[in-house]
Amino acid sequence: GLPGAPTLPTAGPIKLTLQPARAEVLGREADGTPAFTRARYGAGTIYFLTAPLELELMQTPGAFHAPGAPPAWQLYRYLAEPVLAGRAVRTDAPQAGLTEHPREDGPRVIVLINYRPEPAEIPLTLADGWQFGDSLHGPAPAMTMTVAGNDAAVFEVRRG
Repeated sequence: GLPGAPTLPTAGPIKLTLQPARAEVLGREADGTPAFTRARYGAGTIYFLTAPLELELMQTPGAFHAPGAPPAWQLYRYLAEPVLAGRAVRTDAPQAGLTEHPREDGPRVIVLINYRPEPAEIPLTLADGWQFGDSLHGPAPAMTMTVAGNDAAVFEVRRG
């Protein structure tokens, strides 16, 4: 199964009964039916989730921010892990978005977005060999950044 996987209650209008021929089962429904699978295909990987997660989240008020909301973001973090492993800066804060933009001269520009309407303290992790550079918008970069509600911090990181 999926290590550290959240339990995501979903109920789609259709139930699929799968017999995975070569896919690895990462998650199952309560009755044991495969619900989340992974299979290598050519040079890539295909993930298949049988539940209509995005539709359910879209139709559930507070699905992303209410107390007790399902941690669906953890599924996306799992899927993105191979790409995120090469990043200079990371965060596990579910209310934050973080993008990284390499420049031709070596530094990377980091855009850290607070998606909540209130200020948030967002912890960061720097990969080995990277250090904070200049602030381009918002607070000076630090291991924990306070970002205003519905705002962003933009800063550089450099190898050092």
